[in-house]
Amino acid sequence: MITNYYTIAQVARELQAAVAGKTIAELFSQQRGELVITFADSPAVAVIGCEPSNNFILVRTNYSRARRNSFDVFPSLRNTIVHDVSIHPNDRSVKFQISNNRRLLVELFGSKANA
Repeated sequence: MITNYYTIAQVARELQAAVAGKTIAELFSQQRGELVITFADSPAVAVIGCEPSNNFILVRTNYSRARRNSFDVFPSLRNTIVHDVSIHPNDRSVKFQISNNRRLLVELFGSKANA
């Protein structure tokens, strides 16, 4: 579980480098408490876990979506561009700034984690 602010800040910087300017292709979940964001023009995949005992956010490559038991979430964010990924200055929240003045906020607060 990621609980240290500086670790989360480093992950946010890695996400910024990997996905800024990329178009979101899919947002889906195939496991309870997990969100997967794929990008149309990048092999990078953002995986976010919000289970109470296991909060995480990471960048992966070559993530395979299951043919069954997966569902799309946040359909309004598909085909939008990620402009920026940053961490809140005083908290364990990672913000994805997306086109059309939208945001996806990932809060890594232990048992109260949410995206």
